[in-house]
Amino acid sequence: MWAELLLQWPLCMANFYGIVKKRSWVKKTCLIYGISAVTSLSAILSELIGSGKKGSLKLVGIFYVPFMVVAVICILNGLNLKSSSAVNRTISGSTEEGPVHLI
Repeated sequence: MWAELLLQWPLCMANFYGIVKKRSWVKKTCLIYGISAVTSLSAILSELIGSGKKGSLKLVGIFYVPFMVVAVICILNGLNLKSSSAVNRTISGSTEEGPVHLI
């Protein structure tokens, strides 16, 4: 619980700020948050699913799975290292070195 309060909560707020203000560092903080959340959620989910209790499975489906999906999306966002402007320049056929010639 302390890891979530000390690491994940501030990163979540930083990610929200970075997304709203379109900061360049948001991909790094998304990756850090996603990995931290998946690590803690995988332990929680394995314990809840392994218990076999009916109420635990409902709790998993309603509460924990959406957080796991968000964490995986954050990891994928953080691993997408190319910026959209670099992708747009490549698609349009020009880079800083000159035009791109596709073979």
